[in-house]
Amino acid sequence: MSEMSVTRAARNLHMSQPAVSNALNRLRYLTSDDLFVKTHGVFSATPRAKLMWPAIHESLAKLDAAVDPDIFDPASAIATLKFGMSDFVASQSVIPLYVILEKTAPNISINLLPHNVEDMTQSLENGYLDMAAGVHRNIEDSALRTAPLGAVPYVCVMRRDHPLAKARFDREVFLNARHLVVSTSGRQGFIDRQLEEQGFKRKIGLIVNHFAVAPHVLLQTDLISVLPKKTVETSNCFEQLVIVQMPITIRPGIIRLAWHARTENIPVHRWIRESLFALCKVAAVKEI
Repeated sequence: MSEMSVTRAARNLHMSQPAVSNALNRLRYLTSDDLFVKTHGVFSATPRAKLMWPAIHESLAKLDAAVDPDIFDPASAIATLKFGMSDFVASQSVIPLYVILEKTAPNISINLLPHNVEDMTQSLENGYLDMAAGVHRNIEDSALRTAPLGAVPYVCVMRRDHPLAKARFDREVFLNARHLVVSTSGRQGFIDRQLEEQGFKRKIGLIVNHFAVAPHVLLQTDLISVLPKKTVETSNCFEQLVIVQMPITIRPGIIRLAWHARTENIPVHRWIRESLFALCKVAAVKEI
């Protein structure tokens, strides 16, 4: 696949040309496909060979990493990594990461999969996910590794012409108002756990599973919400919303990246993690 030449492939493999030809014939028999055809003296891969190649190339890269873990070239690496995270975390980390991948590692793909924090440990352990990121509690599983990506400040927000926007907005009003909650699992999240720790409980009117939807819902309802500040500020309806003073203390959340110990030293995984950490560090400096 790399050389499109039996002669050059034999040289790279330190094998004789007949030996490579025989190996190719065995592969053809195994797959019931020509794999490579010669037209006008030029080899080209069949559709079956092209379909097989990404998985085979990724497996070969893992074998190379096992033999020599220091060898890794982003430009030639072929891999697909499965991430689990909310749309908010993806917008803060994976989208900027992919901008870098397009330039430095064009054959590395990112696949964002449905995910919630509660199922994260199992998803990483069974290989459904390669990495996950979110505002979650400490993970006690010794097979998992975590590292912080950044802090998430929260604000209380409502539509600009909301009845509470210009009224007295104290703790009692906050708790009695009907709230919009964003939860990828549909269950209690980071904000409600903090409220419970302080002995409070808010009234939940609606739960959605995407942060990007929340500002638009607020525009059309009398709901209020506690959202990441960035979600509000980057919304295209920001001018129609108002941020009000939070009458209850809500700590910033810490976004943590999590991965399984078995991927700790796989070069492509390590490179992606280091790239994410570098991106988040630069973003933090810019905000300061």
